Amino acid sequence: MKDGHSVTLNIDYGLCAGCGACAEVYPLIFEIRDDKAWIIDYTKFHFEEHKDVPTICPYRAITIE
Repeated sequence: MKDGHSVTLNIDYGLCAGCGACAEVYPLIFEIRDDKAWIIDYTKFHFEEHKDVPTICPYRAITIE
């Protein structure tokens, strides 16, 4: 939760180059499939623990909303 609201991870597939940085750093949350990042388990994402997730992606394809 962020400020009392639930948060959602999003991947912009127009920006994702499938570099694998997210899956390398957070293998319980992301994996690479068909040359793109996929969120494999939303329940493993905890905002306070993982708020740096968007900075892992060099293409800025991952956002937290």
